[in-house]
Formats: sequence, C-alpha cells, structure tokens
Amino acid sequence: MINKNKIDSLILTSKYLGKRKEFIQGAGGNTSIKLNKNVMAIKSSGIKLKKMSKIFGFTLIDYKSLNLQIKNNKKINNNFSSIINEVSNPIYKRASIETGFHSILGSAVIHTHSVYINTILCSQEGKKIISQLFPEYYWIKYFTPGIDVTLKINEFAKDIKNIKKKNIVFFLENHGVIVSSKNFTTAKKIHTEINNKIINKFALSSFNKYKCKKNLVNLKRIIFPDQLIFSKSSRLRKTLSGIENLKAAMFIKNEIERIKLTPKFLNQKSIETLLNMESEKYRQKIA
Repeated sequence: MINKNKIDSLILTSKYLGKRKEFIQGAGGNTSIKLNKNVMAIKSSGIKLKKMSKIFGFTLIDYKSLNLQIKNNKKINNNFSSIINEVSNPIYKRASIETGFHSILGSAVIHTHSVYINTILCSQEGKKIISQLFPEYYWIKYFTPGIDVTLKINEFAKDIKNIKKKNIVFFLENHGVIVSSKNFTTAKKIHTEINNKIINKFALSSFNKYKCKKNLVNLKRIIFPDQLIFSKSSRLRKTLSGIENLKAAMFIKNEIERIKLTPKFLNQKSIETLLNMESEKYRQKIA
C-alpha cells in the first residue's frame, strides 16, 4: 500500500527543487522516498522534477531486491538498466538510471546539479576546497552516472552504520551533489546550507540574473554530463534541457575563471561512454 503522505512529500520537494534553475536544469536531478521496507518511489527517467504529480513522474521500485543484486551480481555493469526495469512497477514509467544509489541510501534522497556547488566540483581545486569546507562529508571522483556511481557509493555504504538514518552528503566530481536523510525537510535544509556556504565563501554571482551569451553553444569542452547529453545535436540544444544545461555550463565556466580556479573537463573516454549509454539515449529521446 502506498503511503500518501510520503508521496506528497516527494512531490512537494521535487517541485521545490525543479522550479529552481540554479539547482535543476531541464530534466536533470532526481528525488526518492522509501515508502516501506521494500518499496521506494523515485523520479522517472527523463521527467522534469517540477512536472511531477501524484499520478505522474515517479516510478515504484522494489529497492530491497535491487540492493541484493547490486551486492551480489558481478555482471551488473553490463545490464543495469534491465535490472532496474525488472524491479520496477510496470504501471509506471521507466525509473531514473540513478535508482541504484537512491536504493542504497536513506529514507529521503535528493540529487541536484546546483550551479553553485558545481562551480567547485568542476574545478581542479574542487576536492581540496570541499574537504576544507565540508570535512564531515564524502568526495567521489568522476564516475559515469548510473551503475558506476552506484557501485562507488555502495563501497562507502559498507562502512557507514545505520546509513538509512544518518544525514549523508556525497559530492560528485563534475556532476552534482547527493543529500540523504530521514526526511525531506532535513535533506532540503542541508542542501540549502551547502549552497549558501559556497555562495558566501566565493561571492558567487546569481544564476537567475546571469545573462547567457548567444554563442554559448561554442562551449565545446564538457564539464558535466548533462551539458554533453543535451547538446549533441541542434534539436537537443533547442529543448528546455538543452538551453538550461548550456546556460549552466557557461555560468560555471565563467564563475570558475572569475574566482581564479581551474576548470576540469571530462576526458574523451568519459564522453564516449556517456554518448553510448542506452539510458542517456532514452533521455535524449524523451527531451
């Protein structure tokens, strides 16, 4: 039986984050809530957080079964999308490729692509800065979104007792931030505090007031996955996800240079992996 109060909290949080372009660009980011000991609701793949409702935009997952497969299946890398589909409620749309790490973490999980946090995460100096500002949290070097990030978080999770009841933050290099807590109220509070601390520390500009240059598509060097995924073609660049992610990329690059940090770009191997991912081709199709 679905806990309606928890679904309500999922929808409210998703809309709150999704309407803030500084946190979520296009169909990026995801949220989840554990409904009971077996079932989790998570944002569906390619769906915009701000468009979620009680009857649209989320998928029900048997996360207990998924966790067992993550723990035991040595070949999970080759068919992770299929495994997620197998533990999904077929009534709902396809679940986010990030479902794996959501299933491992706490009751309420939010994952955003905040331009303020990513200004630090997409810099060469990012790891050092994060370790100084947030020594209690975790840094994860760049891994391909999906199973690779999931397996790395699973490694950390093995050493974190009562992980589902703790406030935990993972900073993903060249990607974004994950906040895990027992409820969305606390998760949002932590997310806000992290953003504000970085904004104040580096006197970052306001993304909402940032005027994007017309030639932003000339930003060819990739600093985060969704910049690549939604700029592959002229069609994708004209979508909401394309426009907002390219603006985010330009903002981040400009802010990195303004505060005298050094941009860190994705290497060619990472780019080729992203472009060949079936799950990302699916998101492009939805866009």
